[in-house]
Amino acid sequence: MSRWCAGRFAQGLVSGGAHATCSINGRGAACAPRTISRSTVVTGLAGSLALLPVAWAQGSATRRRVPQLPAANLPHDGKVPGAGEPIRVVGIGESSVSGVGLSRGDETVTAVTARALARHTGRPAVWRACGLSGATVRDALQRLVPRLAPEPADLMIVAFGVNDATSYRFPISLRR
Repeated sequence: MSRWCAGRFAQGLVSGGAHATCSINGRGAACAPRTISRSTVVTGLAGSLALLPVAWAQGSATRRRVPQLPAANLPHDGKVPGAGEPIRVVGIGESSVSGVGLSRGDETVTAVTARALARHTGRPAVWRACGLSGATVRDALQRLVPRLAPEPADLMIVAFGVNDATSYRFPISLRR
C-alpha cells in the first residue's frame, strides 16, 4: 500500500509540512510527511542535466522519423442553417484546426464550434478553417495569414504553440 500523497507537491517535497490526507480505497488516511535531502535533489538535477543531450537527440530523431499526417478531407468551410444574421467563425492554426486524425473537415474544432453556436443561438453560422499540420507561429505568419480572406469574423479560433514548444522555439525568436 502506497503512502505517497499527491498533495505533497502542493506542500513542497523538500520541506516537511503538515500531514496530508490521502484517499486509499475510499477512506481517508494520514500520510507521513516525506522529506528529501538536498544531496538527493542535487544528484537528481545533475543526473537530469547529464542525460539532457541524450533526451534531446532522441526527441530530434523521433521528430525526423514521424511522418506528418494529412489534414481532414473537404469541406474546410461550411454553413449551418438558422434564422437571422449569420455568425462568422474562422479558425487558423495547426493540426487541430486542419483536422489531422479526422476523416472530414466538418468534424474539426471550427466546424463543431460553429454548429454549437448555431444550436445555442438559433442563428445561422458560416465557418472556414485554415490549418496546417506541424505549423509554427512563423509558418502561420508566412503561409496561413495571407490565405485568410479580409472579411470580418465574429469569432476567430487561433490554435498555435504546440509545434513551437516541441521544436524548442522561444517567444523571443518570433519577433520580427
